[in-house]
Amino acid sequence: MYAKIKALHGAGVKVVLHCFEYNRAHAPELDKYCAEVHYYPRHRNVLSLFSLQPFIVFSRRSQKLEKALENADGPVLLEGLHTAWYLKRRRLAAKDMWLRTHNVEHVYYQGLAAAEPNLFKRLFFGLEAFKLKRFEPVLSGAKGLFCISAADTEHFRKLNAHTELVSAFHLEDEVQSATGQGRFAMYHGSLDVPENHKAALWLVKEVFAGTDIPLQIVGNRAAPELRAAIQGQPHITLVENAGPEQIRERMREAHIHVLPTFQATGIKLKLLHALFAGRFCVVNGPMVDGTGLEPYCIRCSDAAAMRQQVQLFMQQPFGEEELERRKTLNNSIFSNRVNVQTLLAGMGLAQ
Repeated sequence: MYAKIKALHGAGVKVVLHCFEYNRAHAPELDKYCAEVHYYPRHRNVLSLFSLQPFIVFSRRSQKLEKALENADGPVLLEGLHTAWYLKRRRLAAKDMWLRTHNVEHVYYQGLAAAEPNLFKRLFFGLEAFKLKRFEPVLSGAKGLFCISAADTEHFRKLNAHTELVSAFHLEDEVQSATGQGRFAMYHGSLDVPENHKAALWLVKEVFAGTDIPLQIVGNRAAPELRAAIQGQPHITLVENAGPEQIRERMREAHIHVLPTFQATGIKLKLLHALFAGRFCVVNGPMVDGTGLEPYCIRCSDAAAMRQQVQLFMQQPFGEEELERRKTLNNSIFSNRVNVQTLLAGMGLAQ
């Protein structure tokens, strides 16, 4: 969303940002790109768990925000099914309201439930998936939807005929991949997310164990299970508490980005970041299938195939020919510049 705000600002759009805050300080950086920034508390009361509405929606209700939207000039872009509560409000019925989907949320939460070892969290994710599926038809009340992948677009068009594909915005405006040879393979992500923990653990145990290929796992809040798996494997390094610039620097230094996932939902930002900032990307099917990014990735069907491809491509420099092919992304649907124009045209704000 930060990258989207930058792109809108760059296209000459006046952005008035309303956002919910929890566990983060206010971000002065946003003032560079927004005409106004308004913060609202997110209500994470445990009693919200007993609502028939999804927790991610119910906890983002705000009368103050509702009144601000009622008085807003121009169209309103809601981010995610999380903010679709405002599509139900009568006082906002006449507003020009659009919604950006991030995933088919109930499928995403079903995946979280399947990957979660903690019983309480697994029950919460499963119940949230049920509530989200039940709540999803509210999207028919939006003026239109902007979906992040082709598969999501097909799904949501059944609910709202005015549905368009606008791929994910990301931090790189142009392909920045460096040619030559990197020193290590890399996986990055928030390691307290069950999906990322599972992928990192799989890489350690199934792909890099028994090899001498250097692997850096970059992310915060690693679980004891992952730490224990890394111990005794000197070629695998856990890098924690790296800031955004440090992560981007390591992405450019890496020779291969190994990016498995076991949850095929939406499009993964980590894959777009790696393709625009890094060299070779070795992935599994759920990470790339149906995204349109297949030609830019090395796809593997299982752990043995991924190990083989990593060993092969660690010996091959990332050359000019590969870089030129990668640069075709600059004029594709994965470009921020292209995406912002599609978004504005869809909302009737074409420049």
